[in-house]
Amino acid sequence: MTAEFLREQMETYVDPAAVGAFVKIKQTVVSGETAEEEHGFVAFECKYTKKTVAVAVAFDLQMNLIGLSFAHE
Repeated sequence: MTAEFLREQMETYVDPAAVGAFVKIKQTVVSGETAEEEHGFVAFECKYTKKTVAVAVAFDLQMNLIGLSFAHE
């Protein structure tokens, strides 16, 4: 996954008119799971001028994207 891919997904799934302009990444959390299906997980809390947007990315051991979600207040 590239930064360009993530930017394109943000533009597709998060309405810029609703959240405003990107300001900064406030927090990043990295985690992994080995008990059931092995995968990695990264969550970003991104500050925009109007809202905060949470971005969650999951990937398998071969670094293939297996999940991507966006949520905002």
